[in-house]
Amino acid sequence: MTKAMTPEFAEIIADYTETKESLSGGLLLMKCGDFHEAFYDDARAIAAILGHRITELDGVPNISIPYPRVWIEVEKLVRANESVHLCEHKSISILTVENVTERNE
Repeated sequence: MTKAMTPEFAEIIADYTETKESLSGGLLLMKCGDFHEAFYDDARAIAAILGHRITELDGVPNISIPYPRVWIEVEKLVRANESVHLCEHKSISILTVENVTERNE
C-alpha cells in the first residue's frame, strides 16, 4: 500500500510540475529550503549524469543537491550538454519577529 503524500509535499510536487510544464525543455532544480530538488525524469537524468543516488519520497523519484553545491553540480550538468533551470518553490514561509507569514510569488 502506498502512503499518501503530505499536503506540504503535494504542494511542492504541484509547483514543480507546473513550473516544469511551462519550460521548453531542460532539467529543473527547485530550491526548497537548503536543497535544490528534482523529481521524476529530471531526478533520474541528474542522478545518472552526476553519479548521485536517487531516492523516493512518497513514491516520487527525487534527488537533492545541498544549496552550497548547486553551482558546482549545475556546471557538471551544463558540461554534459544539459540545459538547467533553477527556481524557488513558490510558497516560502518567512519567519518574522512576531509570527510566521507566507509569501506567494
